[in-house]
Amino acid sequence: MKMTNAMNHVMNELIKFSKEMLENIENLKNGYCYKIFARNAYVGVWKENQKAFMISRYKMGANPFLFDECHWDTNDEKTFPFGTVKPIELIEKFPFELKENYIDSEEQQILSYLDALEENNSVIAGINTLQHRKQSAIRYEKKLEAKRRLAARLKRHGISIADYEKHGKARKSNPIRS
Repeated sequence: MKMTNAMNHVMNELIKFSKEMLENIENLKNGYCYKIFARNAYVGVWKENQKAFMISRYKMGANPFLFDECHWDTNDEKTFPFGTVKPIELIEKFPFELKENYIDSEEQQILSYLDALEENNSVIAGINTLQHRKQSAIRYEKKLEAKRRLAARLKRHGISIADYEKHGKARKSNPIRS
């Protein structure tokens, strides 16, 4: 597919997508799973008492964790800058008990369930958002590890990472080769 065709396809999907979004926060059902559009996931469980969706979040590395992402329309002083979720479509009732804290085995089951739900309920047909999120988190972890290794090498040579970033990056080659 040519780039212009791909961009047109994405734009058409986004237009369709925005029309499908649920308009009213009051229409959401507590303890139900929704296809969502958010900064950190594409499937979430509505938690009415927190006005948030419980998601499987990949931040760094291949291991997700449960995270509550606030609904877009929660714009009070406590949550204002963090509301990123726009629900799109109801999927199904959440098959686990909805509670504030889970033991490790419960959390792992829920994370597996949410990941499978996202893979089976793609926001845009043909795009595996779960794999994209995992790969992004793994790349981020590798980037941080590379920066830690560089900082350790620089430290052995008496150079701070701040000095290197200020002066050393301007050089074409890496001044430290060990």
